[in-house]
Amino acid sequence: MLTFGFRPAIRDDFGLYPFLILTMIVMTSVVALAVTERSGLPVDMSPIADGYIQRGVRSEDLALQRGEDHFSRGNYDRAITEYKRFLFFHPDDHRTAAAYLKIGLAFGRLSDWQQSIEALWTAIRQTEDPRQQAEIRLQLATILIASNQAEIALTTCAKILSQIGDANPSLPSTQSGAGAVGSSPLSSMRYLRSRTTFLQGVAYTHQYRWKEAQEDFLTSGLVKSETIQLLKSLAEEDGKSARIARWMSTFLPGSGQVYAGEWQDGLNALVLNGTIVSAIVLLVRSERRSEAGLLASTIFWRYYNGNRRNATEAVLRYNQKKNNRQVNNVLDTLNREITDQPPIGVEGQLKLTDREVR
Repeated sequence: MLTFGFRPAIRDDFGLYPFLILTMIVMTSVVALAVTERSGLPVDMSPIADGYIQRGVRSEDLALQRGEDHFSRGNYDRAITEYKRFLFFHPDDHRTAAAYLKIGLAFGRLSDWQQSIEALWTAIRQTEDPRQQAEIRLQLATILIASNQAEIALTTCAKILSQIGDANPSLPSTQSGAGAVGSSPLSSMRYLRSRTTFLQGVAYTHQYRWKEAQEDFLTSGLVKSETIQLLKSLAEEDGKSARIARWMSTFLPGSGQVYAGEWQDGLNALVLNGTIVSAIVLLVRSERRSEAGLLASTIFWRYYNGNRRNATEAVLRYNQKKNNRQVNNVLDTLNREITDQPPIGVEGQLKLTDREVR
């Protein structure tokens, strides 16, 4: 074969025919693509994560759709991966706030509170729309309550009420469509305010502030009378007094623990302190006053003061258990009688905020 001083790119023993065939296939594909584009038909030849090609849908839309599909099926880890893929390839898309919101909610469903809170804060920073920020903060308050951060949740709710108070109630959201946050008709300012005051009531409930919870539930208009009456009765109840328990154990060791319902500890304290006092009395009667004084100033004083301190702690434990049972009772009542869908956001699960009673 004549090479005119250079060798072809393809070896002689391989042959030029496969090369020519490949060239014709590529040229045919280019011509077909040009004709399709000229005709105005939508074309998207971007490969998707699983290796197939879909036409007529943008790759970023597919990423969001796949994330939504995994989220709706409860595959939260995979949903988070798809949302993060969308954010990585399209960091300037107008739907980044919505993607971070869904990441935060997915982490919340997985009970990864810290990751959820971080994602929701990022979502708030990704949008300047007051209504969208308020909606995301509402979800953030829900996660904060679920993670036993009621005080921060109250601060977040106060921010929401301040934010929607300054906004024009007729102001529409600046975004619409699948990527918009809060585009539902239920996301009116009035309903948003009701949901926020409801969440405040839940947060107050977790702090055992029954009166404030009752007022917020009434203001929200989303709670029926059974919960209101329950909170009213709780507000009128007084827990056991740590001061009374301490004074009881001062005069009779162990009686403060019995007052707090811890009979075994009370009996132990009574027997132990009684035994030490008996030993001191016997030493005094046998003219061994120095030994009696040493016993009284060391062992007896330690156990006697410990008995008084334990009585105070026993009352605190009793009140804590009682309050936790009351919190769960309030939440169970709310679950039964909420007049609409549970307005604590997408989570919609008051059981997330139940207190463990030990």
